Amino acid sequence: GGDSAPPSGDGGGDGGSGSEQEFSASGSADGQQGEPAQLDRALVKTGQMTVEVENFSTARAAVTDEARALGGYVSASDATLHRSDNATWRTGYVEVRVPTSNFTAIFESTRGQGTVLTADSETKDVTDQLVDLNARLENLRAQRDQLRSLYETANTTEGLLSVQERLSNVQQEIERLEANRRSLRDRVAFSTLRVELREPEPEPESEPVEEEPAFHEQSPGAVFLSSASDLATFARTLLIASVAALPWVLGLGVPVLVVVGLVRRSSLPFVGR
Repeated sequence: GGDSAPPSGDGGGDGGSGSEQEFSASGSADGQQGEPAQLDRALVKTGQMTVEVENFSTARAAVTDEARALGGYVSASDATLHRSDNATWRTGYVEVRVPTSNFTAIFESTRGQGTVLTADSETKDVTDQLVDLNARLENLRAQRDQLRSLYETANTTEGLLSVQERLSNVQQEIERLEANRRSLRDRVAFSTLRVELREPEPEPESEPVEEEPAFHEQSPGAVFLSSASDLATFARTLLIASVAALPWVLGLGVPVLVVVGLVRRSSLPFVGR
């Protein structure tokens, strides 16, 4: 888990009627009328980066400390320990959120944690979405005020129930849109950077191969023992092959001998008594 997020700027769902000014409008220096208002753009900045690091824990702590120093916090993190033979290495990610004005600073400082494998960022303009949400909220709040007036003047039970149901539906929609606006405002105020951290996977250790000395470099005793071992191996192989072939010899050889004997007997001339 990370640090707790900063408090949202919105109030409760039962706010006052009328639209709220979302962005500051820049007018002329002398305050003359007729100049078109220039709205500040609402931008959502996000980034992703993959970095190969020497030590996962050290790099994650460095990214976390830098985010906090820039007024941000950790929104999510995870780590996985990998094992292969006797080697271990770790991979994972840390997701930080910083004030949008500090997004470039956290992005560049994270590059210095190791070898950057991938890095990209995106800026999305959500000004129109916020303007639309404000307009819809203004309209719904006006409807709510009208329904409240109708509720006060309703003189039948059926009328009260009908107005109450409509008022409840409008209030639910107001709360839903206000939640959407709070989320969008938060994404505009705080940019998000997700950093994948990877320790390099260790190379597998290869066992040393002992090279046999050349034939002329071997001692007579070693040559004799090697030859005797080869002879024993050959004899053992021959014995196993003979045992394996014995059933075939008995199964096929005996019938052949019987047939040959019968053929020979039939070819002998008949001798009378």
